[in-house]
Amino acid sequence: MQDFIKTFFRQFRYTKSFSQFGEDVVIQSLFRDKKNGIYIDVGAYNPILYSNTHSLYLKGWHGLSIDPNPSLKFLYKIFRRRDIFANFAVGDADIHKYFMFSDGAFNTLDENVAQNLMNKKISFFSWY
Repeated sequence: MQDFIKTFFRQFRYTKSFSQFGEDVVIQSLFRDKKNGIYIDVGAYNPILYSNTHSLYLKGWHGLSIDPNPSLKFLYKIFRRRDIFANFAVGDADIHKYFMFSDGAFNTLDENVAQNLMNKKISFFSWY
């Protein structure tokens, strides 16, 4: 499996990934020679950890990063100064709860997903 992953990423000529599942590697392959672009990252989470857009940012891009977690605003001010951070959720207007977990990568607006995570003993932090 490890050889398959190495071969897969080698075809994109970009081996450093910040994304959770290597999505940024695919994005880099599509925009390899593009500099100073603009992106919109919905559900952006952390400006570096699991980021689908951090590698673009390092190439000079900037954009709009959207996430309902208010504690991320400070991190974006420090690490992504060219970005605009919008602190809100995107989705169904009838959703009124945002479930936050000790590992923010699990944060969700979906109550069923949150309940499943809590049933799996993922440490629940709070909701608002």
